[in-house]
Amino acid sequence: MDIRFAQIEDFLKPPIPCIKISILETKGSTPRNIDAFMLVNEKQIIGTIGGGNLEFLAIKAAKKMLATGEVEQELEISLGIKTAQCCGGWVKIKLQILDENHRTQLLQKTKIQEKNLPEIYLFGAGHVGKALANLLAFMPFKTFLIDTRKDIVFDSPITIKTIITPLPETIIKQAKANSAFVVFTHDHALDFLIMAEVLKRNHASYAGMIGSKTKCKKFANWLLKNGGNEKQLAKITCPIGQPHTNAQTNAQAGDKRPNIIAALTLSEIISNIGVD
Repeated sequence: MDIRFAQIEDFLKPPIPCIKISILETKGSTPRNIDAFMLVNEKQIIGTIGGGNLEFLAIKAAKKMLATGEVEQELEISLGIKTAQCCGGWVKIKLQILDENHRTQLLQKTKIQEKNLPEIYLFGAGHVGKALANLLAFMPFKTFLIDTRKDIVFDSPITIKTIITPLPETIIKQAKANSAFVVFTHDHALDFLIMAEVLKRNHASYAGMIGSKTKCKKFANWLLKNGGNEKQLAKITCPIGQPHTNAQTNAQAGDKRPNIIAALTLSEIISNIGVD
């Protein structure tokens, strides 16, 4: 899903006409699949049905509907020479003005879909934690940003659930199976405690911890002395956000900026948790 419940709810708050553009059928190569949709009103657009002239024509038709008061129409568009797109496919799209009933149905459907999204738990609202939360904000995951500090400033997007708790490790027990966990608190001892709890449940699709190679070795020694085992250690990604090896120079970038670490970590998470 592209558009989250909070985004749709916020978009639909103004009592102004809104058009939902959705893909009904596809043939051949197309930029999006059936059920992809976007919302258009006089001032805003959210979502996408694939970009390019396909989307331009759809938005143009939606704007015309808003101007004329037309309630519904369907368009068939070939993605070839006439649309200056070389996909070679064909799509049928539906444009429908959303009355109160349609708005309610859309919100209910989106809310149900979100309940089934994979969950990601970020422990620590520092620079990397916030950077990763911002990247995850509009992705098809349910993301929680957790910290122990009462005075921490959360400035995360509306799609991120923020939690202040003195016992962050207890949150792990509430997580669904196959959730992803990323640990980067302000306290190394707390990092160790949280990661140990993650490994006890033995269900993480991704278990990552920030740190130097030295920190990771210290955690390994600590875990083995405190009831952990090598099988658990094999499931940990530490350090997180490691750059890919450059094929030409066989060297690594080693970029330690929070946004870069966050982007590389996101790639690791997606590779393990998957995206529907």
